[in-house]
Amino acid sequence: MDGQGVREGDALIAVLASSDRRRSGDGRGSAQGSLRQRSPGAFAELCGRLRCRSVAALCVLLGASLLGSAPALAASQRGHVFSFAFGVLGEGSGQFFHPSGVAVNSSTGDVYVADRENDRVEEFEPVLNKEGELVNEKYVKGFSVPFPEGVAVDSSKGGPSEGDVYVVGATKAAGKGENPQDLRLYKFSSTGGAVGTTLKFKNPIEGVAVDSSGAVFVYESNGTIAGFNDAESNEPRPSVQAGLKGEATPGLAVDSKDNFYVGATAKEGEAGENKALKGLLRELEEERVAVVAKLEGATGKVLLHELDYEQSTAVAVNDLPGEELDDVYVENVKHVAGEQVTTVAAFSPEAGKGNEAEGEGQLIQRFGAPGLKEGDGIAVDPASGAVYVADGASNSVDVFELEPPGTPTVESVSATFTEGDTTTLDAQVNPAGAKTEYQFEYGAASCAAV
Repeated sequence: MDGQGVREGDALIAVLASSDRRRSGDGRGSAQGSLRQRSPGAFAELCGRLRCRSVAALCVLLGASLLGSAPALAASQRGHVFSFAFGVLGEGSGQFFHPSGVAVNSSTGDVYVADRENDRVEEFEPVLNKEGELVNEKYVKGFSVPFPEGVAVDSSKGGPSEGDVYVVGATKAAGKGENPQDLRLYKFSSTGGAVGTTLKFKNPIEGVAVDSSGAVFVYESNGTIAGFNDAESNEPRPSVQAGLKGEATPGLAVDSKDNFYVGATAKEGEAGENKALKGLLRELEEERVAVVAKLEGATGKVLLHELDYEQSTAVAVNDLPGEELDDVYVENVKHVAGEQVTTVAAFSPEAGKGNEAEGEGQLIQRFGAPGLKEGDGIAVDPASGAVYVADGASNSVDVFELEPPGTPTVESVSATFTEGDTTTLDAQVNPAGAKTEYQFEYGAASCAAV
């Protein structure tokens, strides 16, 4: 943008944010703006460029009458906040010994937790307060599965498998040994009784997911994504081979368009040079690191090589219509001051800028909870937007709810004078749970007069 009339020593910038409670645009505009979210809230770091002569001073005025502006862009997604945790170490009802997977039936709100070392899956129902807010989970029942690692539930309505639960587990014989391989997909009705035929696989299973129509997908260690219909005894559909350069790792989710998000390994140089990925590999002292990739559902073609530049352990997608449709949640594990910590990174379905710090996804927010160390499973309830994280270290499940709507705020407005006649304008906008539009406005004024 040409800043004609802006003189040395004279500058004025404002960032305006307004809430319209609707999903806005995609963050692109002629102002070369970009959107990057920050924790702990859903903060956006916004960057626009103002071309002007060497500007020696900056005045910040909000709501002023200005000479020009960049087109309005969107900071549309809501952030998550920690609400509560349920479960403790033990073998009794409602207790866990290394929970390794979690799933939610969006039609009923019931939660299913793979309780690995107790060889079972436990079901919980939501507990609501007088205002209808989720405040806890109540144990309902459990059913036996040898060494369960992953779980998914059919939330579709009217199909033959409505409400059925799919569990990744080992054979009964292998489940009694050490580190058994998960080569079976068990199926249970909502009452806990076995349904249909147990599906057998030659390769270890890295993940299971069910789409909104009831179709079932199984991610194998050789990169094959096997598909099945929603019949009582699930019948096979054409499989897809993931077009990955690295190996398959735990994690599978499917969005509303039947695109896949899968666990995979990445190494330096495979998807282009990136300082953050290089730094992570050096920190872990590994040649490869587990990440999440996005694949085209019909072909397995890689759409995004590394959604996030962090060590990832699980992924979930909100696949029902609404403001958070196809938002992606990636579980990440890192070490901070010698301690292992798990956080969740939330991404919008649009591809990001592939910047050096975050990854190829468009980051909404990073969030976590005190004591969350070993995230082994993640799920999202599309009906409420709540995110569930199974923590194998604390033997509990942490629940994060959408932050309540509020008034958007603008903070940390500043300018960085870079080379030549270019100035970078920066600000942080907190949508505070509301759909928010933002724009940079700029113009000339005497700083001495302000």
